[in-house]
This record gives sequence, C-alpha cells and structure tokens, in this order.
Amino acid sequence: MSVVVHEVTFVTAVRVPSGRLAVGCPFPGEEWLELAERIPSGVHRMEVAWTRAPYVFMDEAFEGRESAGCRLIIRDEPVAGWEMGLGVERQPGNMPAREVKEFGIDTGMGCFADAPSWESLTEPFRRFRETPFPRGPRDTISLPGGLEAVHEPATGADLVTVVAAEGVTTVWLGRTARGDIATVAVVPRVESVDPSTCIYPNPWE
Repeated sequence: MSVVVHEVTFVTAVRVPSGRLAVGCPFPGEEWLELAERIPSGVHRMEVAWTRAPYVFMDEAFEGRESAGCRLIIRDEPVAGWEMGLGVERQPGNMPAREVKEFGIDTGMGCFADAPSWESLTEPFRRFRETPFPRGPRDTISLPGGLEAVHEPATGADLVTVVAAEGVTTVWLGRTARGDIATVAVVPRVESVDPSTCIYPNPWE
C-alpha cells in the first residue's frame, strides 16, 4: 500500500511515568493492551502523519485531510526495522504468526496511555458512554486534529487519543540498529501485513 504524506505535525507530549505503555481504545467494552516491551519512563512527544487528497461530496469538491498514522517518539534515532508489538499476556512462541493481532475496536479511536493509570485516565470516556442522550462534551482536553487528552495530576500520567482503524489494530514497534525502541506507532487502514517479515507501510518514510 502506498501512502503519500503531506505533513507530519507535533501534537503533544505524553507522560508515561511508569514506563508501562498501554495502547487501545479508551471507551468501556473496547479492547486495550499493555505492551510487553517497556519504554523509558518520562515524557515522549507524539506526532501525526497527515495525507491530503481531493474528494467530491454532493457535487462539491473538497480537499480531504486524514491521519495516516500516529507515533510516540521514544528515541530520536533512525528506525532500522519494524515489528508487531505484543501485549504482556501474549507469548510469541505460543501463537501462530498469522494469529498475532492486537486490539479490536469499533469506534475508530485508539490511545496511548500510562498503563497503571488506565482506569482513572479512561474515566471521562466511561462517564460519556454511560450518560443518556443528549450528551454534552467529554471532560477531556482538546488537541489539534480532533484528538483528546486526559491528565492525572496525582501520578502525572497522560492519555492521548489517536486515530485507529475499526476492527483489529496492530501496534508497531520501530527499533534502532541496536535493537532499542525508537518509535511506537498505530497506523489505520493497514489492509494486510506479511507476518513472516513484518512488512510495514511506513507513512513517515
């Protein structure tokens, strides 16, 4: 799949004080996972890659802009290779390669978050889902590109939403030549992946 990126923008800094990163959907009843691979505790910047293409709606032409992927920068070093990120409960040796898949969602919304603070960070999304119609705005911080954030003052932990495809979404780990994690990415609309080689349609290259 060919992805042409128009621009890459900085969204916000994400605080992960525990070094345990959760990726998934913040709404109740949806799936999420804690990555088995730990990241350095601290603050990491999040970037979004954007595509741009014209489209026609009701006989009127528009310039479309969509997210091609969201990434958390762990180290400012080049990515030498990509692999699928697994959750703490998944063991690669116990799973056939073609069954390595991560979280399923129906909302089109994923997130990066500090795993130990998951329950408190996702509370605004639970309250929103449980509120009868008509619902007001969520108790979250608005970010560029329609993304949202939640901050927990007690621990200093953050949750930041990302665009994710409906259905099964894979977490991608970009490693340096030394094998350290440089990037954690979520890319929507990945139609197929060769699990034997972990070929990844990288929107940043």
